[in-house]
Amino acid sequence: MARVPVVPSVWGETPKGLAVMGWTQEIAGVGSAAIGIIGLLAASTSALLGFLAIGVIFLAAGVALFYLGYSLRRGRPWAWKYDLIALAIVLAAEAAYLVVGFSLLGLVPIVIVGVLILYLLTPGVRRYFRGLQSA
Repeated sequence: MARVPVVPSVWGETPKGLAVMGWTQEIAGVGSAAIGIIGLLAASTSALLGFLAIGVIFLAAGVALFYLGYSLRRGRPWAWKYDLIALAIVLAAEAAYLVVGFSLLGLVPIVIVGVLILYLLTPGVRRYFRGLQSA
């Protein structure tokens, strides 16, 4: 069996792909939270309630995405499960967008999310999280 490439850390060895996914999700979380804060600031200076709703949603999603990425990098078994659920939701949403307004560019996020799901389901990654649960 092929061994999954790993990155040494204080908590043990994390597969490189998980480290990259975790960092990417953390960066996306910070970006989403920043958009949320901008929305909240815009809501405080205008009478548009939509900015408030968008700000709260993006801020909450950003914090959740950051924490999920952090937990995935740290090897939390629940993060693996919730990441799969989140990716499945994104895949379904992207497929719906593709049906509504077909564009070849709409296939790009579907392929990326599909590859991420397949990576999380590889035997090495599953074994990594299973090993953490029993430890």
